[in-house]
Amino acid sequence: MCRNVLHVEIINEEVKLSEEDDETDGYVGISDREAIEAGDEDGTENDETDVYVGISDKETTEAGDEDGNGGVLTFHEDIEMHDGVNQRRDDGMDLVIGQEFITKEAEKVLIQTASYQKSFEFDIIKSDTKRFVVKCRGAKDGCEWFVRVAMLKNSDIWTVRSYIKQHTCSVVTRTLPDREAGDEDGTENDATCRVLTFHGDIEMHEMHENFTERDEHVLEDTEVRPRVVYQPRDDGTGLVLGQEFRTKEEAKVHIQTASHQKCFEFDITKSDTTRFVVKCRGAKDGYKWFVRVAKLKNTDLWTVRSYIKQHTCSVVTTRTLHDRRKCTSQIVASVLAQDYPGTFDTPVPKVLIDLVHRRVGVDVSYTSAWRGKREAANEVRGSSEESFTLLYCYMHMLGQTNIGTRTRVVVDEANKFKYLFFALGASIEGFSAMRKVLIVDGTHLKNVYGGVLLVATAQDPDHHHYPIAFGVADGENDESWIWFMEQLKSVISDVPGLVFFSDRNKSLIKSVRLVFPEAEHGYWHLFQNVKTHVHNNKDTCAFKFRECAHAYTEAEFKYLYHAFRRKYPSAAAYLDKSVEEKKWARCYFRGDRYNVDTTNSVESFNGVIKEVRKSTLLPMFDVIIAKMSEWFNNHRKETAEIPYTLKLVPILETEMSKRCVDAGFLTIDELNSFHLEYNVHGTDGKVYTVDMARNTCSCEQFDKDKYPCVHGVAAATFMSKAAGRELHLSEYCSKYYLVEQ
Repeated sequence: MCRNVLHVEIINEEVKLSEEDDETDGYVGISDREAIEAGDEDGTENDETDVYVGISDKETTEAGDEDGNGGVLTFHEDIEMHDGVNQRRDDGMDLVIGQEFITKEAEKVLIQTASYQKSFEFDIIKSDTKRFVVKCRGAKDGCEWFVRVAMLKNSDIWTVRSYIKQHTCSVVTRTLPDREAGDEDGTENDATCRVLTFHGDIEMHEMHENFTERDEHVLEDTEVRPRVVYQPRDDGTGLVLGQEFRTKEEAKVHIQTASHQKCFEFDITKSDTTRFVVKCRGAKDGYKWFVRVAKLKNTDLWTVRSYIKQHTCSVVTTRTLHDRRKCTSQIVASVLAQDYPGTFDTPVPKVLIDLVHRRVGVDVSYTSAWRGKREAANEVRGSSEESFTLLYCYMHMLGQTNIGTRTRVVVDEANKFKYLFFALGASIEGFSAMRKVLIVDGTHLKNVYGGVLLVATAQDPDHHHYPIAFGVADGENDESWIWFMEQLKSVISDVPGLVFFSDRNKSLIKSVRLVFPEAEHGYWHLFQNVKTHVHNNKDTCAFKFRECAHAYTEAEFKYLYHAFRRKYPSAAAYLDKSVEEKKWARCYFRGDRYNVDTTNSVESFNGVIKEVRKSTLLPMFDVIIAKMSEWFNNHRKETAEIPYTLKLVPILETEMSKRCVDAGFLTIDELNSFHLEYNVHGTDGKVYTVDMARNTCSCEQFDKDKYPCVHGVAAATFMSKAAGRELHLSEYCSKYYLVEQ
């Protein structure tokens, strides 16, 4: 149960008053059990007399001049008296002559705020570009309160010129229906307006405008227009005059969030390029909550100009409104900005729905949660439009901070983005020490505008990722791939021995053939396609296909592929129809592919950029460059920790250690000591011929991987014993496997 104060306005249209009775205000206090009717029983005049009757909860007193004489009535016991002379009171502004304000509006807001706090009303006498003059609305009754503010010459500052501080008008003006707005008919309030204030233990289940039968008996034929006044409450926005926002939308979201948290509704009365004004939805019922935000001159900032902080509307009524404002994506983004500041990876929409409900107290749809998540990400890393706008600046600074970097941005005839390419100077310089094998791939972007990220990457001798160049295009078509390859050729020339590996995209294949005619081109990723052509044991099929593809000798390949064809005829038929064996079988490939693991390299890099593909261009580039910096830094530290006695890269050193152990169990026959030819009896019962002068072996691992196979290690060990000196295996390895590279 709640206790409330109910104000009722009574317009005496049918009650006849004497000519001199029009300046009489009657204030009657009525308990919850008894009602009293105020007035003169004998019809005598009460000119210029304010009668205040205080009535206890147990007695009902009728006030009047029993002897027919006008004047002041005296009541005893619980009845309080007022003689009609109002006590002087301060206006609460604490102004001083000469006090300065930044704008006229600032002074006006100060007066308005004080008028609500100290319950007085004022009229604006003059308001132009140089003066602002106000006086008390009760000036006609003798109240002398007055303020005059003027603009200083040659300045935008306003200063107080004249000021009378104290009011002598009645505090009862708080209940006037024309407060601030004025009378609807343009006339001033007179004694025909009476105010009844109900005090005491009035219990109300719900605030409404219905009267009891007893009330109607008391008021009789008087027309009643009741207005409920609820307990004032803070709006929860925490706004202050002069507070600034970056955008109008930010101010709007701030108010919307508070409206859901504190359960009030508002209407937007003005929203344009310079102003944003809102008021309480109950403003028509006299509720004064109000916020005015305006754009500052010569800036994009918005500031709070006017603000009435407290609500007096009903929480119960607001909570049950059918047309309450729904939660917007901007509110979701605002919550994420508070809970996950500066974070791109935020919870999924289903989790956000519960989070927003707990934080703001409002339901949110899945769509709004998803959009809010995207807006929060854009706030952290910028929108797609901002990314495209800043591309030139970004690429310029990338070149300035990374010496030797190559960048290019291309737009179409309509000046819209078309292509982008960049290769970091460190990557270009370091590729000279890498095996000349490039893995090229395209992956689709999942941002608003889509597109394709084109990547050319290599592998260092220790099987680490080594990205060379990146590009962005509208799709994987002939034009985009040819353009990317032409840019790539500007940083990596078509040198002999260059090898490309890619999927079987026709446009990509065509671009390599046209731009790099001297390079060999092989395919990877076929094992994924092979799996789709079998119904059972898909993974086993892919594994067997890899065995065939990795076979070093033609004889081994034919043996394995024959078994594969018998077990998986549909997959073999697909391979025969779709691609030549020399494009995927190691034994038939004519270029030097070394021991590069093409499948692992591409799939791992796609895993790195999987999530960042959802963001806009510049944030995606930030992540890619940051990841490259992290890799290079870590590998640099690992290299610095390698003992100076170690001549081979760690991964090859480990492999050679294993082969040295296995070589100890093999038998070696010297064929030609002059040409360094040897027969090595393998553990499989076969005899392998090793030519240490040419770095070849009949198993062909030595030939293709460019470092000694187990048979070569055995032959090198035999040579070392025969020569009587130590021979290091690094002498028979490609220069790309040496630490000094």
